[in-house]
Amino acid sequence: MQLQRDGFSGSWRVVAPERIKRLERVAQGCPFCAGNEDVTPAETFRINGEHSAGWAARSFPNLYPLAAVHEVLVPTPRHATSLRELTVDELVVMLELWCGRLEFHADQAGDDAYVHLFVNDGAQAGASVPHVHAQLMRVPTSEYLSGLLDRVRDPETCAACTLVNTAEGDERCVSRVDGLVLAVPEVPRLSGSMILTPEAHGHPFGAERALAGMMHTALRALPPHDFNVVVVIHPASPVHWYIEFIPRHGQLAGAELGLNITVSMTDPRADAEAARTRIRS
Repeated sequence: MQLQRDGFSGSWRVVAPERIKRLERVAQGCPFCAGNEDVTPAETFRINGEHSAGWAARSFPNLYPLAAVHEVLVPTPRHATSLRELTVDELVVMLELWCGRLEFHADQAGDDAYVHLFVNDGAQAGASVPHVHAQLMRVPTSEYLSGLLDRVRDPETCAACTLVNTAEGDERCVSRVDGLVLAVPEVPRLSGSMILTPEAHGHPFGAERALAGMMHTALRALPPHDFNVVVVIHPASPVHWYIEFIPRHGQLAGAELGLNITVSMTDPRADAEAARTRIRS
């Protein structure tokens, strides 16, 4: 199972026939909850905690991988079903887990691979296990991924720097605290999508309480739908990292799939105002 170019369309695809089995699992209790550690593959990393299980967060290989390296990152032993349910303290631990696994795999791969970290929060966003978790994949650096990173590599042309500068004083800015900016892009991926990024190019990505606090704010600002979270970062090649929050209002349809585009059906400034209202309330 690996990233491959489709000779017919020229697009990048992954063919993973074993992946369908994850939807056929028989319910036998939550495999990610405390006490069910023997149900998952052997741990690759854990953060110890005061919970009776002895851990606060842990990672292990995905049973149905999309790549040679594909891990599950569980941020809490309690049965939380959304990132929205996590406290700031739990988000700090989650970020510590994310950073540890990102750095480990980036060191292993160097510039030959990209470490993709994402969250499917809710069934409509692709989650097959309700217990909140992130996933990490190590995939070959394709032309597409190189282009994605190039957009946030050079301060002179950095898309994240442009977002920070254009959102300043703009109605698309949702929150700006402790050197971090949460804003709706001028052309969002989907309605209500938001970007969380540091003001300064080169700001390190770490398990900071300020970042956990801003993530907590972003999660409250999202509309009440399932959502995806995508982290764009490359520890082996410093870029202006960002976290994208993508609400899933509905399914992708013929226009999106046929033209390889996404459609945002609302005004970005109205989305930002609605996000600020949710934070205040």
